[in-house]
Amino acid sequence: MLTTLGLGQSLQVAVVAWHHGGWAFLPPLLVALLLVALPLRLSESLLGRRAQRALLPGMAALTREADAPRFYRAWAWGTLLFSLLACALASMINAWSLTYLFHLAGSGGHFALDYNAAMMRWGILLSWVLSVGVGLTLSHHGVLRLPRALHTVAAAVLTMLVIAAAVQVAHTGFGDSAWPRIGRASTWWAALAVALPWGGGGVGLWYVAAVLMPTSVALPHLATRAFAWQGLLLLLAMLIVAPSAVLIADPRALLSFLMLDLPNVLASGSVVVAILVYASLLLASWVAMVALLEPLRLELEERDWSVPGLMACLALAILVATALLILPWHLHRLLQALQWLLAIGLAIFVGWAMKISHARKALALPQESLYNAWRVTVRIIVPLALLTLAWQQWGGGF
Repeated sequence: MLTTLGLGQSLQVAVVAWHHGGWAFLPPLLVALLLVALPLRLSESLLGRRAQRALLPGMAALTREADAPRFYRAWAWGTLLFSLLACALASMINAWSLTYLFHLAGSGGHFALDYNAAMMRWGILLSWVLSVGVGLTLSHHGVLRLPRALHTVAAAVLTMLVIAAAVQVAHTGFGDSAWPRIGRASTWWAALAVALPWGGGGVGLWYVAAVLMPTSVALPHLATRAFAWQGLLLLLAMLIVAPSAVLIADPRALLSFLMLDLPNVLASGSVVVAILVYASLLLASWVAMVALLEPLRLELEERDWSVPGLMACLALAILVATALLILPWHLHRLLQALQWLLAIGLAIFVGWAMKISHARKALALPQESLYNAWRVTVRIIVPLALLTLAWQQWGGGF
């Protein structure tokens, strides 16, 4: 929930999994998480732990310390841009969930919603303004720094997911899925594509988490515990979408999946499941917005103009949300391409430009063999895998 778009990302991964063989998709996904997502997550964390400052001054200090070219600092600017765009996307998911729940409450149980008709209503724009305003307010008051409150929200989301999964399984069963050929190339490329956002890959959230977390918190433990939470979300999401995942047209497009395909699928099932899924999306997207605003909030706080800066970002986010009324489906593609570039830049800087002693000290892995494995992975495997994935995606897809 803290490193991706939360439940929306987990639902997308679950649908992609069922399009590639159901539970048989989990082994390729696990390999992709270990070889790409986890190394990127640790790489971004060690930058924050080493810099102990906001993104822009932190990367400036890190490049000076490593005697690296100044163009590496573009990673920090790109990360802030990504956070703002991703926050607009999270606000869109939040607003759509809110609009869907209002429609469900006023339709007497008829919850098939025509997205094209809803696009023309001012209600969804007002929902966007509300979602962005709540996200900025929570971020400004440091809600993300309160572990108890954060755990309460996470527990609420997981509880609703458990209930939704139980209702769905009781209603339709687990469904049948044949094991595909694990050696099929398209399965592995799909696993790598959906695993990348789980690693952060330059989003800036793990950087900020490492700055805000006490130095007594071990980065490897933090990363693996978050992986466990995300894995639980994924398994629950797979239980929910398993019976009807084949009905979803394009599982790679997060917005079309959440706003077009999923409502149609839920409309043929249980009203209880629909309410719980969209209530979970509402909470998860708010938490995601607070997390995505943290890099910007930390940057503005260090410059002593946090309140005017947050208000300016609120105005900009509303402007972006208004533009999304016209071209809503291009934002996800833009975010995907930008994240690939940021992830490649992050891996190259940490693996090749940063001094070995600095990376080892900041990462603090318990064994030297684990550190050597991480270094080989982030220097060679991660850049090659991401470049090949980008070529596969833009050269025809999978």
